[in-house]
Amino acid sequence: MASNKSFRRNKPVFSDELLKEDLNRFSREVRDKSKTSSRLERSSAIFANLSQVLTLVVIVWGYFYTVVPVFQKEKLTEDLARLKIEESRWKNEIERYKRNIYMTQGELSLLESEKNELESALDRIGSEKEQAEKSLERLSNREQRSKKKLQATSDALAEAERQLYEQQRMRLLGKTPVTMERIYLINNAGKDFNIFDRGSVSQVADRLSAAFVRPAEFVDKKIQNLEEQANAVSSKIYRDINLRLIDEFKEGIRRNASVLQCPEPNFEYWESEFEAALALGDEMVEDCIEFHFQVRAKKRDWSRGERASLKKSKYWDDHRRAYSGSCSLAIDYELSNIYRERWSHVNEPCEERLRKVSSIALESQSVLKLMPFRDMSPPSLSYVKSQVQASIDGWYKVKN
Repeated sequence: MASNKSFRRNKPVFSDELLKEDLNRFSREVRDKSKTSSRLERSSAIFANLSQVLTLVVIVWGYFYTVVPVFQKEKLTEDLARLKIEESRWKNEIERYKRNIYMTQGELSLLESEKNELESALDRIGSEKEQAEKSLERLSNREQRSKKKLQATSDALAEAERQLYEQQRMRLLGKTPVTMERIYLINNAGKDFNIFDRGSVSQVADRLSAAFVRPAEFVDKKIQNLEEQANAVSSKIYRDINLRLIDEFKEGIRRNASVLQCPEPNFEYWESEFEAALALGDEMVEDCIEFHFQVRAKKRDWSRGERASLKKSKYWDDHRRAYSGSCSLAIDYELSNIYRERWSHVNEPCEERLRKVSSIALESQSVLKLMPFRDMSPPSLSYVKSQVQASIDGWYKVKN
């Protein structure tokens, strides 16, 4: 159609030749066009086929790369949703299993603790069983020993009855033995009497040391004596009782050992002070003679001249010796008495501990009743002088 229009526009018709020429040309053109159109048709067919193939390829490609992924995506979305649902369900299941596991673990823990408690109870029961068996065995042994002890006690009672009868019999006959403590103190009292003597001043320290009461040393002799007495008994039961008492005695002595330790005085200081007291007494003899002479003169109502003439007479030496002897004897006696009393005062707490040595060992409260230790020093010279002077004055007053 475009060719015709072009032909008409470009070539106006003027004649037949021209028309023929135009027709021929048109027919050629038509033939050319038909050839061209056939080629075009073939080409179009080829192109159509190719386009179909390409379209098929594109469709196949689009199917695989567009439709299939879309379907796959939808499927994946569905699968993902299903998986999420499954995941949620499994999470719930897992949580439930976890809770079950926790509960099971708690139950297992309780069961384990109960198991441990049961095992401990079984061990305790086993231990109690063993202890019960041992206790039963001990009780059985104790029963046997008790039977033996009962028999021994019966024998001991019979022996004790016999011993008590013998002691009461000796008491009625006046043959009760004097205790060792009393004998010791009686013997020691004799030592005290001759210690402070003018003729043995140099022996005062040694005699004081020998006469000083030492309860701690006496205890050893006491225990030895008790053991000898216990071993001398013929009855084994009575001997065992005495030995048990001796063990209690030893334990009590060990517990109260400090109570029996008497502080010792300075014996040399006592000796030197006694010697000084004798010298003081010698100094007081002259005053004593003068005092007694004046008292006698006053009693006889002698004048001052008579007193002076008597001292100048040949009889004065005899009177003076008589006064001197009396004064010396009185002063020495008083000095000895003062020192003996002071020594007895110092030694008294130790003597009490020796007398009560058995009570100290066997009675728990006896220690609280003991007198305290005293000052161990000898009497002072001022006290000695005052006592001697008072004795002289009182002696003359008694004489008159």
